[in-house]
Amino acid sequence: MRLKLNSPPSVRHSYRWFKLCFTLLLTTISTPVLAAGDINVDSSNGLAIHGYDPVAYFVSGEPQEGIAAYSYEFEGTKWAFVNEENKQAFIANPDAWTIHDGKLYLNYS
Repeated sequence: MRLKLNSPPSVRHSYRWFKLCFTLLLTTISTPVLAAGDINVDSSNGLAIHGYDPVAYFVSGEPQEGIAAYSYEFEGTKWAFVNEENKQAFIANPDAWTIHDGKLYLNYS
């Protein structure tokens, strides 16, 4: 919507106020969406991705719950693994198994 330069000041002021409010509303709504890259942590046990092993699915082809004995803390989040091999694969290159910019990039070669 374009306002004519000869529109009354009250109309121009209202339109500016509307644009400001609309921009603030969009910013407020989109903030949680932009934070989608955050790790999903189970509030009951504090484990990332609800205690599932981030490596197991790509190694065995199915999701598997990790074991507390094979846990590792990365960037303030605790991760659980089904075995020591998966844990070591994660430790060697955690960025290959975690989410960045809302996407999972698998670089486990």
